[in-house]
Amino acid sequence: MRKYIVGLLGALAASAILLFPAAFGDFQKGIVNAEDVTLRKSASAESASVKKLPRGAEVTVATFEDGWFKIEYGEFSGYVKQDQLTLKSIASEVVSSGKVLLDDVNLRSKPDVNSSIITVLKIDASVEVSEKIDNWYKITSGKNKGYVQCEYIELTEPAAPAAPAFNALKMGMSGKEVVSLQEQLRALGYYKAESHGNFGAFTRDAVKAFQQTNGLLSDGVATVETQELLFSAAAAPAPQPVASPASSVEALDWADVDKLFPINAEATLTDVRTGTTYAIRRVRGATFAEVEPLTTEDTDAILSTSGGEWSKDIRPVILNISGRKIAAAIRPFPRGKDSEPASDNSMEGTLPLHFKGSVLAEARRVSPPFQAAVTEAMKSGAPQPGPQQPGPQQPGSQQWYN
Repeated sequence: MRKYIVGLLGALAASAILLFPAAFGDFQKGIVNAEDVTLRKSASAESASVKKLPRGAEVTVATFEDGWFKIEYGEFSGYVKQDQLTLKSIASEVVSSGKVLLDDVNLRSKPDVNSSIITVLKIDASVEVSEKIDNWYKITSGKNKGYVQCEYIELTEPAAPAAPAFNALKMGMSGKEVVSLQEQLRALGYYKAESHGNFGAFTRDAVKAFQQTNGLLSDGVATVETQELLFSAAAAPAPQPVASPASSVEALDWADVDKLFPINAEATLTDVRTGTTYAIRRVRGATFAEVEPLTTEDTDAILSTSGGEWSKDIRPVILNISGRKIAAAIRPFPRGKDSEPASDNSMEGTLPLHFKGSVLAEARRVSPPFQAAVTEAMKSGAPQPGPQQPGPQQPGSQQWYN
């Protein structure tokens, strides 16, 4: 019976991955939005590198799995992290004829003025326009294909009317279009929860934040105008909190933290990436701190930082204690036995909290991933606590308390 259940779950998981491209709707193309992005062999930061992708490279998106897009780039295929790719609507494609308006117009390899020049086009040269990306046309001229800025091309045959690339989305709606919306909002730093396809209060707030940052009417309705900007290269990401010099974060050595934050002491942690703050108590730990949330509400807050479920991904945090801010790193995944007496926090076990120079108990050596997150926390300054992101109560999420 157990083998049957395991086999069934495996089949369901595989089919979910195969079916997921439908969730992209019109968004099965993407643009690399960072410099020298590593295309990896598998969906892991530790996997082998296949190729370096330049900023602005256009790719085809196949599937999405655990924060990674599987993509194709020419003859290469592999995985990139979701925040390194901006999904692009294929419904923006046009088919039309055109002509070059000026002499010596550069046909470039990518929609970027710094990209390489394929050839130079002469005035009145005929071209075929197949796609529009922001202020660039993707064109064919003879045997050459590339990109030219729209201002240098005159369309001689109007493009056939295309179906609207977007439909307005609002509270109460659900489906694959909402999944695409949530994924893009998360890629830009506005949405921190699971992409479950339900347009609830937290999706609305993320849309409002995007609209406010990008100079649109901030009403939380994902209008066609809002989505056109959201899925374009002109979309501004969520602003990062800036620390004031008076509230800088310290990279305090573990030996000093051990004295400042002894066993049974209480403090708060601020998640660097979301601004969520929650209360903790140190339970035990000699080479690093083992902590637990004080209440069920604090457990919910921890879950909200990782999309509503426990995660083994290490997160940079700041320990707030005695008026000081100490760089730290936590893995929001319970381990071991509960405290004695057990706390009323709906979580069994403790969470590992590392600081500069703290070591793994078993190996007696520092953990590079934990130390990298401590460094990120130290460089972040002091983020302002932000709104609580959805925990287990968000529709479509799961309640995993162990």
